Amino acid sequence: MKKIFFLMAILWQYNAQAQAIINQGYIKYEVRTNMHKVLNDRDNNGNWMQEMLKRMPKYYYAHFDLFFNEKESYYVKSKTQPEQDEKAFGWFKPNNDNNAVYKNLDSNKIVMTKEFFETKMLLKDSLPQAQWKLTNEFRKIANYNCRKATTIIMDSLYVIAYYTDAITTNSGPESVNGLPGMILGVVVPRLHTNIFATVIDPSIVTKDKIQVPTKGTAMDYAKATSNIEKVNKNWEDNKASLKKMIWGFFF
Repeated sequence: MKKIFFLMAILWQYNAQAQAIINQGYIKYEVRTNMHKVLNDRDNNGNWMQEMLKRMPKYYYAHFDLFFNEKESYYVKSKTQPEQDEKAFGWFKPNNDNNAVYKNLDSNKIVMTKEFFETKMLLKDSLPQAQWKLTNEFRKIANYNCRKATTIIMDSLYVIAYYTDAITTNSGPESVNGLPGMILGVVVPRLHTNIFATVIDPSIVTKDKIQVPTKGTAMDYAKATSNIEKVNKNWEDNKASLKKMIWGFFF
């Protein structure tokens, strides 16, 4: 079995080297969230919730763009979105639906615009650090050979990522980063969310497309966490609910 894994690793590295190495460009990601599972996770799962599930499509889809160079990346919602009945989801749409995330890999800084109910927050802090475990599993995403890695963030949120070292910028969608190459796929089982690249174009990159978010009330992670705790306490003061809110907001 070890020999098989070794041969797979060698083959993966050979294929990666055969691809053109790039450090700037554009990536389109499709974000898919299983809203039925999200709602079924809620503690209040009465008759009204079951009626909502009957009317709501199972999945909510969104497209995001990532513009990047060797030092920076900017992740923002695409101007064109999948065709779906937005009204059917009401105010249950995922927390990350209007995120914008800028990362500076040289200065180790992240700036994010995030919406939390009626509040728009502008988070400025250090890039989150994760202890990644590389595996011997591989898959192809958007025609790039990718290696699987796993980690746990925020104490107990399990995250699966797929990265390619053919794109040397160490970034990815949302706040996910820290692998030796670009992250093209992310799976977060407890948030019932998958993010996978569908288009990669190294020819599309201009400095003006990589922007730093400016809208929202400026704060760091600690202040944002305090605000979320206050909202949770006003609603239900439930530790399990608070953890889910924090996961969904900071991921």
